[in-house]
Amino acid sequence: MGVYDIRFAIADLNSNKTLEAQATLSGITADVDTCNETFKEVGGTNIFAKEIKEGALYAELPVDVSSLIN
Repeated sequence: MGVYDIRFAIADLNSNKTLEAQATLSGITADVDTCNETFKEVGGTNIFAKEIKEGALYAELPVDVSSLIN
């Protein structure tokens, strides 16, 4: 997954593409509909922020993922 895809996904936190990207980065096989419902239940908080950051670090991506999320 390229840097462009991560930036796009983080910019649109309510999309299924975001949830899929977050699950992919964290190495989790996720049911996107279930994740989307959970995402809405917690008030749109990015519940995968830690996984996105760890995934980016693992992939050695040259982006500050924390600043993109916040």
